[in-house]
Amino acid sequence: MKSLSLRTLLFYLIRILFSYFKEALCRLGAPFKHSPPPDYSLEFKDYMACKVAAVNEALDAAVPLRAPLRIHEAMRYSLLAGGKRLRPIFCVAACELVGGTQSKAMPIACALEMIHTMSLIQDDLPCMDNDDLRRGKPTTHKVYGEAIAILTSDGLLALAIEHFTQKADGMNPILIVRAIQEIARLVGAKGIVAGQEADIRSEGISNVVDDILDVTKSTQELGKTAGKDLVAGKVTYPKLLGIDKSRESIGSGWETCSFFGEGFVDS
Repeated sequence: MKSLSLRTLLFYLIRILFSYFKEALCRLGAPFKHSPPPDYSLEFKDYMACKVAAVNEALDAAVPLRAPLRIHEAMRYSLLAGGKRLRPIFCVAACELVGGTQSKAMPIACALEMIHTMSLIQDDLPCMDNDDLRRGKPTTHKVYGEAIAILTSDGLLALAIEHFTQKADGMNPILIVRAIQEIARLVGAKGIVAGQEADIRSEGISNVVDDILDVTKSTQELGKTAGKDLVAGKVTYPKLLGIDKSRESIGSGWETCSFFGEGFVDS
């Protein structure tokens, strides 16, 4: 019964996330096919494992080794280091939900993972969070140096747009442009950049302990250095509310995060 309840919870979570994709696509004028009734017997672990394998294969093909060799080695190291691939999987699943196919969604799904990896490389830099581990491996700047890490993040951001536009065969050009606009908005000063700046500003502020997983999980479990935010004095829910109150605020979503392991944010 617990397993069935968890699958149901995950299904509703994904349905909620998909609704945002659907609303955005509706605004862009995309047509929708009739969605089938929910199947609560769907095995999410099997579904996720299948999609992770497909995403990893597509990412591997998207970044071949070529000149400049060191940059592309670093891009592959960062991009293929692991992770749960939640963002590209949600992208593919959202497409499938409205009658599309995995092959149609995969180019932009890969682009989203490239952008996410770019943000992780920058987040780990000494001038940002100064972290030594990411996804259980040394961070990009620890392996290749800060200069190459910065260039690698730049390369992944540019490749994301190049890959998506090159591989979006048969897609309405107007929708491609609108998608790029939306991605740029979310990556820029109103999105990822704003979040990173807020993260920097929160360092050293008193009264707070850190994200629940950062506080309660080990470095080995997280795949990155545990307790970093606590040391930096960042403002987080656990620091403001405590672990128990933070879990209450998250509600049933906490069980979902635990199901996936380290959680959604930096995987």
